[in-house]
Amino acid sequence: MSLTIAPNERGVVRVFALSMGDAEATALRNNAPAGEDTASAQEIALGTRHLDSDFVEVFPLTDLEGLGLSGYLETGNGIDPAVLAPDKAKLNALGGWVLIAYSAAFGGFAQVLSPIPALKLIGTYGEPLPNWRAEPVETVQSARLYSGRARTTQKGGTARGMRMGRYVIAVLVALVAAIWLILT
Repeated sequence: MSLTIAPNERGVVRVFALSMGDAEATALRNNAPAGEDTASAQEIALGTRHLDSDFVEVFPLTDLEGLGLSGYLETGNGIDPAVLAPDKAKLNALGGWVLIAYSAAFGGFAQVLSPIPALKLIGTYGEPLPNWRAEPVETVQSARLYSGRARTTQKGGTARGMRMGRYVIAVLVALVAAIWLILT
């Protein structure tokens, strides 16, 4: 069995049942390097070389006592109950260990997974996408484009500014002349 991971995949949760003993499953959870190979136990199990183990969960289903795997996927991952409904009985009937791989585990790389025979894909589920819709913002008249008062120039305003500029220049010239007379 091989699974194709699309480039830049987002929001997909893959659930695998583990057909292995507790010792093997614990080693898979601890994700130790497998022998001399630099690949981790999870990379070997999923048949990939690009895996971020921060987005892979391996745990015994006894950890979900009272909640069940479908409840964990609903409440822990926000997956819509309607999406899980066809597989709910199958998910809750599982025993032993499971591996859950999130899209982020594959780092946005296009990949083909070749899981080991001890991993059986139970289901692929979509995480809820954020609702980016928003109500339109109502603007008041004064915030609309070209709604302000037109600027008007006051006739005295420009002349007043020029008069003030002349006074400042005259004071500066007098000050420079006084300093020059003192220094010479």
